[in-house]
Amino acid sequence: MIGYSPGSGVAPGFRDPSKALGAPVGAGRTSGSLDVVSLGLSGSLTLGFDRPLTDGPGADFIVFENAFYVGLGAACYAEVAFVEVSSNGVDFARFETSYVGPQQSIGAYGALPCGSWRGLAGTTPTLANPTLHPEIDVRDPARAGGDPFDLASLRDHPLVKLGRINLAYITHVRIVDVEDGKERDSFGRLIRDPSAGSCDIDAVSGIHFLGQAWTNDPTVLVSLDAARRLRIEIGDPQGLGDLDLRRLHTSLQGDPVDTWGLLTACRVVRADPKSIVFESAAQLPKDLALVLSLSAQDHAGHLSGSTVHLH
Repeated sequence: MIGYSPGSGVAPGFRDPSKALGAPVGAGRTSGSLDVVSLGLSGSLTLGFDRPLTDGPGADFIVFENAFYVGLGAACYAEVAFVEVSSNGVDFARFETSYVGPQQSIGAYGALPCGSWRGLAGTTPTLANPTLHPEIDVRDPARAGGDPFDLASLRDHPLVKLGRINLAYITHVRIVDVEDGKERDSFGRLIRDPSAGSCDIDAVSGIHFLGQAWTNDPTVLVSLDAARRLRIEIGDPQGLGDLDLRRLHTSLQGDPVDTWGLLTACRVVRADPKSIVFESAAQLPKDLALVLSLSAQDHAGHLSGSTVHLH
């Protein structure tokens, strides 16, 4: 833990930044964990890594908060935060953000679909909990919950282009609370979340680290093309037969969905012995407040995952 600068409104018992260290202690889709540190309004938490994070295939780290679904619907109580990374602890690059929810206040305890926000932490319930659910890999964007971040999305950031941030050598992750109605996304829209509290951090899980060999690991990339068609790319340098098909996972809004049902609803646009590319037949509508994640593992347990926000 490098730095903790709490804002106002942090309740007693939630000021211990060491709560953000170690594995996530998720409490499931409808209950937020209390094993967290609160940032307070506009407060921040900076975590360091002895072994730097690096830009690998797909998502590179996951931020876990204590968001939870409300009732039986798809609306999520989410206290969101900006996420920034640094290679020196001085210069920080913030991930691009997008918000497509209402511009008016959603109230002290309001909830929205978790796909309403992109590039922010705190939008998706944390499901990973190695004690209660050892079958869930904390690195898996499609099963662990939380919000995955791909360092590749920062390649055009000015600090990266100037060489002041090296995406192959990320030593710090800073999380900054978004105060409801006070901040704007990268496109100038006011960001809304429940006004009753602030972001509560459970953990940050690294996926790709400096020195880690992944040249033979599977690769997964989910994206929207220019025509707003869903594109799914799955590959393995050692051949598609190296993939463990039992561990091909998909989630929508953080909840598991049928991977094979999704793939069979798409058409194959390219295939060879080492990769296959699927594409949705139909264009997806704009401002679709949904988030889709997909992950794959090979028989050796090497993992790759990717997430796309469909709005």
